[in-house]
Amino acid sequence: MKEIRERWLGDPPYHPEDMPDKYLSSALIEELFNEIGSTDNNDVLEVIQKHEMIHKDFVMGQILREDRDRAVKLLYDAYVSRHRNWPHQEEAYVRFYSILNNGNWL
Repeated sequence: MKEIRERWLGDPPYHPEDMPDKYLSSALIEELFNEIGSTDNNDVLEVIQKHEMIHKDFVMGQILREDRDRAVKLLYDAYVSRHRNWPHQEEAYVRFYSILNNGNWL
């Protein structure tokens, strides 16, 4: 397992669903949020942060895959219920992972 502390240059692009043995450091998440700045929808940043923390718990062996999957599904379903849109369709979500992956996203 590896904590990612700087922008991702690997292949494939980093996303928690694609990296079973890597997770983002809290400091890097905060740095990227600061770079994004204000957004019309701060809920999407909260989804990113919670998803990354759930993923970290999984990578660190603190929760099982099934528990991770259930928690992420509940997180995303709650977001869709409130916003009628998936988080990954939001500009701030795309910007976060684009910045992290040095433009290599989507």
